[in-house]
Amino acid sequence: MVVLVVDDQTSVVSGIVFGIDWQGIGIDRVLKGYNAFEAKEILLREQVDIMLCDIEMPVESGLDLFRWMKEQQLDVECIFLTAHADFMYIKQAMQLGGFDYIVQPARYKDIETVVSRAALKVQSKQEAQKYYDYGRMHYHEKARLVDALLRDWFMDREIRTETVLDDLRKVGISLGKEGRLYVALLSITKATLGSDGLDELLQATTAELFALYGQKVFLTKLSKKDYGLVIYPDNHFTIDKQGVIRQFEQLTVICRRQIGCDLACYAGSAATPAQILDCVHEIDVMRQNNVALTSKVYFAGEDGETELETAHLPDMKVWGHLLLNGGAAAVCEQAIAYLDTLSAAGQLTAQLLKRFYQAFIQMLYTVLEQMDSSLKDIFPDDQLDIALTPYTSIDDMHHFLKYIANYFETLSLNGDPSKNKNQIEQIMQYIRSNLDKDIRRTDIAEAVFLNPSYVSRLFRTETGMSLKEFITEEKIKMARALVRTTDLPISMVAIKMGYSNFSHFSQVYKKLIGVSPAEDRKR
Repeated sequence: MVVLVVDDQTSVVSGIVFGIDWQGIGIDRVLKGYNAFEAKEILLREQVDIMLCDIEMPVESGLDLFRWMKEQQLDVECIFLTAHADFMYIKQAMQLGGFDYIVQPARYKDIETVVSRAALKVQSKQEAQKYYDYGRMHYHEKARLVDALLRDWFMDREIRTETVLDDLRKVGISLGKEGRLYVALLSITKATLGSDGLDELLQATTAELFALYGQKVFLTKLSKKDYGLVIYPDNHFTIDKQGVIRQFEQLTVICRRQIGCDLACYAGSAATPAQILDCVHEIDVMRQNNVALTSKVYFAGEDGETELETAHLPDMKVWGHLLLNGGAAAVCEQAIAYLDTLSAAGQLTAQLLKRFYQAFIQMLYTVLEQMDSSLKDIFPDDQLDIALTPYTSIDDMHHFLKYIANYFETLSLNGDPSKNKNQIEQIMQYIRSNLDKDIRRTDIAEAVFLNPSYVSRLFRTETGMSLKEFITEEKIKMARALVRTTDLPISMVAIKMGYSNFSHFSQVYKKLIGVSPAEDRKR
């Protein structure tokens, strides 16, 4: 257990440190601070359990220090020291949640008694936390097991139904061999306001919606955008198909209103546990066919839109000619308009989008042969994913088309100063908008639809510095503004700028500014 003694009078600190039998009352280490600033640095660096703190300190009082501790959510028992039995001081200290107060001068024995009581309280909290952690661990172990089983089902792994049912019974979940349940996939098609809090919302809302029908749910996150869901009866009554559809329709409305996320819900027919893999296959087919990413409820067995065999593909020869003659932007615009028109009419299916992709790639090969180039020049290894399966969704195809258009434009406009300036401004804007992240070259390239290698060369040519240098300078500029104009702990400033290593942040800061963050704040 660790104690911190804080007082602006050196003699008081030394007297307490050396005058008390710390080991006798179960204290392992005693730390010293002579003002609130030093105390804060220690509290951020060390795990302190009890603090003895003078109230009347210059610059920042002990009460101010304790308020700061509360804001930082530091769980420390605070014993206040005061040379005056001022009722207002004592009242404020107790209202803030202080453990006790001691009027100085006090006998060391009296201080020992108060610290001993505080130590007992800390021990009690630690024991209670152990039991809480044990219960939470048990709960999470159960959740992890169920999550793993669901993943096996949705990832189409070969598993024995009997083994799954037996494992579920071990954690108190009974699904009979002949019990009927539903398997579903929830997929984010669009996030207009961001998807923060979506995991918790889906878990709580699906449980609440299906509980109205006497059903329970398992939910697992399969990817950044996809969630697997199993709906099973709490008793012997299985919800019907129309009930599932109604609840999913409500779920899509709730997600759109509360978080701004559009969902596509794919549900299989009611099935036994042994039939789950077949249901997953049905769901996968529905998902693949929704290339337009339409947000609605899809149910296995329902007739979906079918491809119009008479749909004509654009004249790829014309687009090839445009690519060779500086018309890449027009190709991109026409291609996106063609796909969006089909999507709006409900005519865009997986088969048609794949046909479009194959025809476009064939045209692109022909163009590149005439340029004595290859696909590898457009798509280096770290960008190859863009070219592999853009036909799986209309959004991926849009990204694929924009990427190609930008590549050809950089070739034809490589010497255009105004074009280069505009691209540099886009790159800088992206960096300044994401200073709290670990910004990588590939992230920048994807955001501005350029080749990563070209982004690096262009930036150095136009600015005279590397991307890494610019990113570092912008992060430290923002960090310095926070250090000088806010009361945020310097460790928190480092985190806000995407630095997980505080020591590295301080070194970089000092290298660019000339002084450490702490020294800069003192100035």
